[in-house]
Amino acid sequence: MDPRPKHLPSLPRPSSDAAEREGRAASASADGADAQEPANGGDVPEAATNAKAAERPPERRRPRVRRYRRRAAPAGGHIPRPGRGPVQVGPWRQPRRFLPVALVPVLVYVALWLLVSYSLGAAGCRGSRPAVPLLGVGHGSAISAGAADSVGSATAPAEILVESDRFALPRSAAGNRFDTGWEARRVGDREALVPASGAGRLLAVHLGEEEARTLILDVAREGLPEGERVSVRTGDRELAQATLRASALPLRVRLPEDLPVGQVPLDLVFGSAQGPQGAVQGPGRPRLYGAGLAPALPPGSARVDGADVVMAGNCLVYLHCQLAGQEALVGTFVPPAAAQPGQRFELSVERPDGTPIRRFGWRPSFWNRLRGARRFELPLRGTRGPVRVRLISRAGDAGGQPGRWQALGLVNVTGEILTPGQGQ
Repeated sequence: MDPRPKHLPSLPRPSSDAAEREGRAASASADGADAQEPANGGDVPEAATNAKAAERPPERRRPRVRRYRRRAAPAGGHIPRPGRGPVQVGPWRQPRRFLPVALVPVLVYVALWLLVSYSLGAAGCRGSRPAVPLLGVGHGSAISAGAADSVGSATAPAEILVESDRFALPRSAAGNRFDTGWEARRVGDREALVPASGAGRLLAVHLGEEEARTLILDVAREGLPEGERVSVRTGDRELAQATLRASALPLRVRLPEDLPVGQVPLDLVFGSAQGPQGAVQGPGRPRLYGAGLAPALPPGSARVDGADVVMAGNCLVYLHCQLAGQEALVGTFVPPAAAQPGQRFELSVERPDGTPIRRFGWRPSFWNRLRGARRFELPLRGTRGPVRVRLISRAGDAGGQPGRWQALGLVNVTGEILTPGQGQ
């Protein structure tokens, strides 16, 4: 590489050693002549001086180094320099750009604690509240000072019902009975029931087993309106139809499997009959000696023990109460010590027409056996007027040990945050 500066013109280099020797000789003669000039005391012509300067090799000049002033480091901590990488000067700590990201675990931790606190409060860990028991409060009795206007009360004692394969005659308080619309008549030496206006009502207890039931009507042959139609209804729904024939007595009417649960009203509506020549006759009035429903579950048992209800086998219990619109039903279910497969318990809050509002159920699953007693709180806020609490115990044909509905009552939940189905 040529060491001469790039801004000077390049000179031809000697191509041999001889040329180099001639250059050194010329330089020596020029130096001798320069030494003799001061001694002679004469002036050197300008042309000679320029010639000598032209014969001399050019002087080597050092390249000029540009100096840079020290500047303050920008916000990033780097000073840019031409031809070099960035040089970092203090401070050595990087700016905290991800500080909001580092706060995310703290926010998650706080949110989890809030969720746990709310869950504990919703589960009933916020302390005991006074409850009005559903049992042991009679008609018009005072509940407590200052609470009678804000919390509902029980309005009737417990009603215990079981399934049966026979309907009791009128003026009976049994769960399965002839209800309204019937008149008693004598047919020979037996007493029969006649629909007063062409229709009569039966009440049947159904515990919710998905099994088809058969309604058996023991109709008298005397005065039988041959060919008359019989319709079995519950509310606005028609369950089945049948035709009265003397050759098909007693009359059997097969009911669907999805009957409503509880005490079901069955309305028997007797239609018009058709005469021998096809003429339509008025509605007949058949005479019934009795009625039955098959098959029926074996009856269980239930009893009231203070503020608790103890149930075993197949039975149903109704508790009637009055709500003011700001209550919740609370209690604890204590399951049987050794529950049998198929044994189950259910609590339902419903309106007088059977419309369900809230439900709670227990089955002998592994998790339910492990948890033991279950406390529940069913919010009924916004429900006003008469309602009934329906308790059902089902064990099939095997039976089983009793379960206990403990401390059933109503609490005032005004101003509290409740969720539907809370405590289930």
